[in-house]
Amino acid sequence: MKKEITMEKIKYVRIDCPMIKQEQENYKQLKNAITHFEDKIASQGMIKNARDEEQLNKLKNILKEYEI
Repeated sequence: MKKEITMEKIKYVRIDCPMIKQEQENYKQLKNAITHFEDKIASQGMIKNARDEEQLNKLKNILKEYEI
């Protein structure tokens, strides 16, 4: 399913639209979640839990879809 509103449009639009604000918030939360998992893996020194790596890969794939 292709979205009509891309992140490039959302970054530069200054409209008080609830849908755009929600998309911006989702994007920020996604970036924070990716950063959290990367920091967790870095602090461990290696991947100790395979689920962490799987979750990180899933989040990165979702981020790629947002950025298209």
